[in-house]
Amino acid sequence: EIILVDDGSPDLCPGICDEWAERDERIRVIHKENGGLSDARNTGIENAHGNYLVFVDSDDYVDRTMIEKLYVRIIDDHSELALCGIYGVDYGGRIEPISDLETSVWDQNDFWDNFYKNSNVPLVVAWNKLYSSGLFEEERYDTGKIHEDEFIIHRLIVQCKQISVISDRLYYYVQRQGSITKQENPLQRFDAVEAFLKRSRWFIDKRWFNYALMDLSGIPYVMGEVYVKLKVGKNRNLLSKYKELKAEYNKLKLQVCLRSNVGVVYFVKFFAKDIVFNLSSTALYYIVRMKRNKISMGGNESGNIQ
Repeated sequence: EIILVDDGSPDLCPGICDEWAERDERIRVIHKENGGLSDARNTGIENAHGNYLVFVDSDDYVDRTMIEKLYVRIIDDHSELALCGIYGVDYGGRIEPISDLETSVWDQNDFWDNFYKNSNVPLVVAWNKLYSSGLFEEERYDTGKIHEDEFIIHRLIVQCKQISVISDRLYYYVQRQGSITKQENPLQRFDAVEAFLKRSRWFIDKRWFNYALMDLSGIPYVMGEVYVKLKVGKNRNLLSKYKELKAEYNKLKLQVCLRSNVGVVYFVKFFAKDIVFNLSSTALYYIVRMKRNKISMGGNESGNIQ
């Protein structure tokens, strides 16, 4: 079956969906009020009848062999999840590979070891995968989040004994100028930090400290980026949220230090990296502010640069 979820679209999409449903009895349409991407996916999950699930975002498209190839692998390997490579498609229609996977069968440790190597895009996103529907028996996507994939991936992988990987790039991810992730503001970037913190806390509870550290180590970069945007953009009202997340980050970092047996040298490098990011973020803020002041001083009464 194909379930088309019309998430309150204001354009011609609802009518197009209905037309397709009339052409093929395997296609079902669900019209609902706008609730965001996660809510649309959850609606599809709750209305699906099959033993397996695939998510395809509305802008994207797939190779005609994708479902078949993933299904064959998940059956042959007795896996709970199968994933394939990805092509990125830019505004002009140019296609570029954005994954470099080797065909293999992983256990959970293999997944996380690869997750923290280079780009983890094909591993974290929802849409290049075939899932056993049982993985979602007690799980749903967190609603109201931009980085919804980051919030759930660990809760799905922990249920998998085996994960099938296909090197073939069979999913085409189309990035349009009006896409959600292209319109991110600092508050939405907080979603990524919150996801990393939640996953780190989950790893700590399971005593998987190495993976918790890997998630925590990526937070200073995102937080530094957000800090500069908040200060330069004078979004002082969001600084309290920034401080709240930073306090949670420091708390989890200390927990890992106290509870794990990771080497002292690693922690020294970790804290040094943290200090560098804090200093560089502050320095970048003042550089940007000085440049803005310089431009302002060189402007005329209307505020335009002369």
